[in-house]
Formats: sequence, structure tokens, C-alpha cells
Amino acid sequence: MPGHIQTLAGKVGTVVQPIDPTVIDGKVNIEMALVGQYVPGLRPELTVDGNIEIDTIKNALYIELPESVRANSEQDLLKVVDDTGHWQKLRFGMQSDNLIEIKGGAAVGDRFVLSPLANFSDAGSLKLE
Repeated sequence: MPGHIQTLAGKVGTVVQPIDPTVIDGKVNIEMALVGQYVPGLRPELTVDGNIEIDTIKNALYIELPESVRANSEQDLLKVVDDTGHWQKLRFGMQSDNLIEIKGGAAVGDRFVLSPLANFSDAGSLKLE
């Protein structure tokens, strides 16, 4: 599986090596082999932040992951049109750590409020300023 790690010098491409199945405190240790040029400052056994590409969805419509939304669910979000917000039911698909796929209820260019708005869910629309 491809991935990358973030260093002070920038992103470095990686390939995931066999994964240790042992889970400790909700985490697993993963070894990633560096791909490409050597980056100064990297050394063996260094703990870094990284991402692993598990799957790719071509031509997906997506938004940043709202707090209350989960994968493969439906939920109303406040759709912003001009200076008014109207509740719009969205159908969600796959989810990553910070993005979620929209499978229905929105189009490219639509804007939504991603903050929790449970206190306003009974209102049909909201005036936004």
C-alpha cells in the first residue's frame, strides 16, 4: 500500500511493509519503506506522522468530516444559498480521518455548514450573516 510521512523537509513517499497485527492502546505499529530520495534528518526507528492510502475513490464528491456524521449514513446539514441556510438531507459513503464522501443530496459547488447545529434543527431555515 502506498503512503507518505511528513517531515520537516516535506512529504516523503513510502510503501507499507507487512503490518504487525498486535494492537496496543488502540494503535498498531507499521513499518514504511521510503521511496525516492534520501531526506536529511531521517533515521531508523524514528516516530513520525504518516498517512496510508487504503483505497481511492475516483471522481468522488466529498467534504470535510462534520463532527456528527458517520460513514454510510444519512444526515441533514445546513446548505448555504446566498445568505440563508436550508436543511438538506445528504447521503454519505466512505469516510477517511478528515473527509467523507457524499453519495447523494449535493452537487459540486454546494456549500454546507459543518459545525454542530443541533440546537437549530427545528428551524426550517436560518438567516446567515
